[in-house]
Amino acid sequence: MQQTGRGVALSQISQHYGKSKEALWKWLNSNEERKADYIAALEGRGFLHLEQIERLVADVEAGRIGARAGDVAIRARTWLAGRLNPKLLSEKWRGSLEVQQTDVRQLHPEAMKKFCEKRKQELKAPYTVMVEAARARNRQACG
Repeated sequence: MQQTGRGVALSQISQHYGKSKEALWKWLNSNEERKADYIAALEGRGFLHLEQIERLVADVEAGRIGARAGDVAIRARTWLAGRLNPKLLSEKWRGSLEVQQTDVRQLHPEAMKKFCEKRKQELKAPYTVMVEAARARNRQACG
């Protein structure tokens, strides 16, 4: 898995060991820990592509490679990075966020009364604090 994390493709690894890609796939999927390590290595490859994108941008800005060639390479590596680590690196991935709103019109009348009382207390609180502070100052001045 270290080779995969360093950016070596699975097909290259299978060729190196003289095995078919399918045999390597079977071997990877036959053990949950090995499978998890492989997935982590793929995600790591996504970050390698990000580093390459930064290098390509610097090369384009410095004029070492043409803008068009740089654009193609950057887009390809962006796509690869997004495929290898979609939750962190994909431009299209969207997390779901649910916001629950309470429709006060649907609350039971008793709940509405509690809601109104709570709101009154929230609004009265600053006034009460000011009154208590004034009373405390009066006690100190008179006392």
